[in-house]
Amino acid sequence: DIEEVILHGEQALTSVSPTAVEPLLTRLAALTKTTDEVLGIYERQVTRCKSPDDRGAALCRAAEVAFEKKAPARVRQFLEIGVQSAGAGEGLLGFIEQVRSVDGKRASKDLGRALADVLAEVGRSVRDNGRSRAVFLGHAAALAHDHLAALDDAYDWLCEALVAQVDEEHLAQLE
Repeated sequence: DIEEVILHGEQALTSVSPTAVEPLLTRLAALTKTTDEVLGIYERQVTRCKSPDDRGAALCRAAEVAFEKKAPARVRQFLEIGVQSAGAGEGLLGFIEQVRSVDGKRASKDLGRALADVLAEVGRSVRDNGRSRAVFLGHAAALAHDHLAALDDAYDWLCEALVAQVDEEHLAQLE
């Protein structure tokens, strides 16, 4: 039974290093029948990752597979989880760099664009006087400017960041 084969295969993945698991995930995904089953395999891999870097890489890979399978809602979901897991500090910079790296390997900017859109929406409900919202918008603006060459979006998001909270970093970024 294919479902049983996939279940046993995934159970065995716990003993495989996250950096070496991709060929095995690809083989398991090839056994599935639907996009949801494929994405489920990659999503469950995220939960097997213990370090933040490995988790971020697994989320990037899951988003990449979702993009290839033309599942934009799942792309967004994986990127949102990555941003929430990374937080507003240095972990977020690492996650952004992982997404940029995936885009570089694919010679595309699709995941970077999706991540910038996610960053522009994150932090709306956080009650910290706009600080988190401003941080996420600032990162969206930097990604739009540096990676996507989307200057209008970068400017708009940076203006929103300044409305959310004025600080020296965002004023310098605007200049």
